[in-house]
Amino acid sequence: MSIKDFNFATQKSSDIKEKHAILAIEDKASSKGLSEILKTKGYRIIGETPNADEVLELVRKHKMGLLFLDFDVEGLGSMMILEKLKIKTPKIKTIIMANHLDKQQVTDARKRGVAGFLAKPLSKNAVVSLLSKSSIM
Repeated sequence: MSIKDFNFATQKSSDIKEKHAILAIEDKASSKGLSEILKTKGYRIIGETPNADEVLELVRKHKMGLLFLDFDVEGLGSMMILEKLKIKTPKIKTIIMANHLDKQQVTDARKRGVAGFLAKPLSKNAVVSLLSKSSIM
């Protein structure tokens, strides 16, 4: 399925499940570390991929509630993924992860509905702190 053909029409906002997460992370070490942290906090990892097309397919298929999105995800790019999610699935909460973001990138991500940001390399304390915020849970 290509991005052009992608359609969220079958998803209802009431179907979104909390405590489920999709990890769209470029490097396997960060993905594994985040997965372990999330599992200790009661999250079920329902998919892991660094590919934009696969991220969108996982969101459509599983109707999850939390997406951890690497800013440098391969393919379409994180900003285009955020645009598609904002339009078609506004209830999905997305966390952007990056080594560095400039002020304009943060502003652009917030306009597209990002719920939070995590600096890479990820720290357990930062992830737990972000998850404890009411806007994320």
